[in-house]
Amino acid sequence: MKSRNFNKLLTEERLPLKQLIFVGILPTILKKLYYRFKGYKLGENIELGLFSIIIGEDVIVEDNVKIGHFTII
Repeated sequence: MKSRNFNKLLTEERLPLKQLIFVGILPTILKKLYYRFKGYKLGENIELGLFSIIIGEDVIVEDNVKIGHFTII
């Protein structure tokens, strides 16, 4: 059982480099368009810092949220 969990840690991507490079560098307005296209529900007046990314299936970000630089959610 322990070896199976250990193997899972080795095979899964721990740092989403592709998203950090291609999405993280975008300005807030383009990130919001990208995430809304993916089906994420984003509130009004949100700010997404430089190199901040959101990863998930059913994502809801409420109104007036600020996500700082270099944040991975």
